[in-house]
Amino acid sequence: MRLLAGAEVQDYAGAAHAGRGWRRQQGLKLDVHRVVESEAYVTLDCKNHFIRPTDASAFMEEGRLRMPPRGVQPGHMGAFRYFGVAEESWPEVIFGISTPFPMWRAEVEALDEALRARGLASAGMLPVSDDSVVEYRVYCAFLQACRGGWEAGHVLSQPPAVSFHGQGEDQLADFLSRLDRPGMRIMGVHRRAGWAAPAVKAAIIGQWMGFGLVRDAAEGETFLTPPAGARRPV
Repeated sequence: MRLLAGAEVQDYAGAAHAGRGWRRQQGLKLDVHRVVESEAYVTLDCKNHFIRPTDASAFMEEGRLRMPPRGVQPGHMGAFRYFGVAEESWPEVIFGISTPFPMWRAEVEALDEALRARGLASAGMLPVSDDSVVEYRVYCAFLQACRGGWEAGHVLSQPPAVSFHGQGEDQLADFLSRLDRPGMRIMGVHRRAGWAAPAVKAAIIGQWMGFGLVRDAAEGETFLTPPAGARRPV
């Protein structure tokens, strides 16, 4: 395992999103291609935890990367507009932006070169025109606009991962039932869960303990306690 500080991958000083951690981590997921040695790499968020033994089948089907699918929403298509994909040419389904999210290193390298040719310092600087232009949509739009589509190297297939986004008790039962499936490899808990009801927090902590992610309930509670003054994410 090799641990890198963000500045070792890319210094975002002066970038439009330099002070936004949400944007910086998006940039790093693309710019890290320079230090990746494998043909593909998987990006995660801090909310993701491996809960069962995992191999390449979690992220690949018959040599193609498994991409979480999502229906097109016009307000989320800024990256497609950036690359000049006319609305009538938009696919009906695109990549979702949930993690885990695998990418081909060579495709990210080509994306990097394309964005440099457009005047950006790196792919990770991102063409920030609006908040719909995020790292995974840029990757998806680039494949569609500049690489002849994504079908040759990617398949729309949800990886064996499930996340709880802090919606409340009404969504908890489905989350827990999916965690029980033997084929589920990765669980995620969004930071919104810090504002969930005590019963919801207790259920999440119970899962963490069951999978050996925390020692006890007290340790689990520390991860679900918002910092003083923090506001619930939208």
